[in-house]
Amino acid sequence: MTVVSGNPTGFAVDQSVNVTGSGTVTTAPFTTAGSADTLVAFVSSDGAGSGGQTATVSGAGLTWSLVKRANTRPGDAEIWTATASAPLSNATVTARLGQAGFSAQLTVLAFTGSTGIGASASAAAASGAPAVTLTTTGAGSLSYAVGNDYDSATPRTLGSGQAPVSQWVNTNTGDTFWVQGTSSPSAASGQPVTLNDTAPTADQWNFAAVEVLAGSPPPPPQPDTTPPAVSIINPTPGQTVSGTTPIAVNASDNVAVASVQFFLDGSPLGNPVTAAPYAVSWDTTTAANGSHTLSARATDTSGNVGTSANVVVTVQNPAPPMTCFVLQAQVSVHGSGKVTTPSFHTAVAGETLLAFVGADGPAGAGRQTVTVSGAGLTWKLVKRANAQSGDSEVWAATASTVLPNATVTSTELRAGYSQDLTVIAMEGVAGVGASAAASAPSGAPTVKLTTTKATSLVFAVGNDFDRAVARTLPAGWVKLDQWVATGVGDTYWSQYTNQPTGPAGSVITASDTAPTNDQWNMVAVELVNSGG
Repeated sequence: MTVVSGNPTGFAVDQSVNVTGSGTVTTAPFTTAGSADTLVAFVSSDGAGSGGQTATVSGAGLTWSLVKRANTRPGDAEIWTATASAPLSNATVTARLGQAGFSAQLTVLAFTGSTGIGASASAAAASGAPAVTLTTTGAGSLSYAVGNDYDSATPRTLGSGQAPVSQWVNTNTGDTFWVQGTSSPSAASGQPVTLNDTAPTADQWNFAAVEVLAGSPPPPPQPDTTPPAVSIINPTPGQTVSGTTPIAVNASDNVAVASVQFFLDGSPLGNPVTAAPYAVSWDTTTAANGSHTLSARATDTSGNVGTSANVVVTVQNPAPPMTCFVLQAQVSVHGSGKVTTPSFHTAVAGETLLAFVGADGPAGAGRQTVTVSGAGLTWKLVKRANAQSGDSEVWAATASTVLPNATVTSTELRAGYSQDLTVIAMEGVAGVGASAAASAPSGAPTVKLTTTKATSLVFAVGNDFDRAVARTLPAGWVKLDQWVATGVGDTYWSQYTNQPTGPAGSVITASDTAPTNDQWNMVAVELVNSGG
């Protein structure tokens, strides 16, 4: 569930599904959490002649009504809505074209905490930048627009304050279908809101927009006596720190956190932090080498105070010699079927390259794999995880010479599905050590790996087949790359340890703390320190 930023009413995107095809298209099954969700269906399609194409939306056991249609140029852009009086389970929504056989995209958003549909508007033109303006009927609402470009398959360039929801650049027919929305809620009723694209400007288009209303503000809270919860997540107990070290906490409250004060050996460390993320930078060179105690105190808006557990760390300046790992290159690309990275170059001979691939695929275990190639190198599969739907893989290669303008390609066995490819080139690596894979139908993504050498680095890659939801990483892990693919409802990500591991035989757990309800595949791999 994606909560609308800046809106305290519980107004949120409960579900987002998208499908493309020809004639009649039906979404994948989806389930909602809200007891009275507002559903909005955005249809954009090809068609013959101005005003000739229309669509009809049905499904999920609901009564659908047309909000707005724009089809005075060839093709069609439409918005439909329905209200679910109870949570939906394995629901599907269908869009049927009046002129069958033409390509179409259907995007369905389910909103919880919404009171329904407000203003709507439409526009069309033979050329120029697509734009439509509506006047809001409520505060805290969001506005969305759906469009079709009949003339060319060209990605949209959105105007300021807007974000893409879905887009199909259909190179087979030379059309583009897309949905976009405002990034922040409206400030008040009567506010003019313009949804627009700045490019392309030479094509004919249809464009329809709608306002989705937020729910009523929640009642004022009762007298609040519950203290906030606060815990230090970085650094970890027993860690050796040096130089400038980030100190970070998780802080939460039943109403709201007002501030967090950090402490070093019982004395304030910096000024109170009044907004998330709750973190300060500690210059450890101002403290004596040896053991020190970190703590934090959170205060909520009612004055209640919560205190964290102490975390004892060891200061060592100058920093002890750790590893000679150097990340010389990092490139990422995502798309469908076969994807190729932008060109990159390495710095020295002998660098180790790793390719991290997360891919969609036919539903079911073992149905998708990929093959990595490119840069004139011999690539070998390190580990594959596809016991759940989709696929996560790690491939490795060694560049014996410096690589100028190299590219790497990942090709799916079953083409046409979305995938994310991230490639890194590392100096100071003695090769790949241990690797491990895991999959599960639900729960937090977790895979354990036992290192073969001291002071290694551990990387992991995963795919979530069920939802497009950003990962929450635990302390000690850093995001390498992430694609929250709202167009297909999947997530692909890679991550790594932000400090070298301990001695050989250390058990390293690669994991994410959220989400926990989706099926996933995950692979972890050890990069061995060369010691040079």
